[in-house]
Amino acid sequence: MSPDLARMVAWLERDPLAPDGSVLSWVNPEHPGYAYPEAAGLLLGLLSDEGRLGPSTDRIALRLTSDASGCAANRVALPRES
Repeated sequence: MSPDLARMVAWLERDPLAPDGSVLSWVNPEHPGYAYPEAAGLLLGLLSDEGRLGPSTDRIALRLTSDASGCAANRVALPRES
């Protein structure tokens, strides 16, 4: 029996995807997972490859870029060598 790719992609787009666009490390209502940016990037790529662009991919991309801008804002500027 081969896996049902469409069903797996639909689950990934629904269950581990939080309303803020983060992708959870695991799905358990009693003990929720943590935001996992690496998984978010992989899911964003998969949804794009499957042609499932829309509100879900927009939320994931917005979350990833807001996380990245937060990291960049916290970097210390190093002096440049001449």
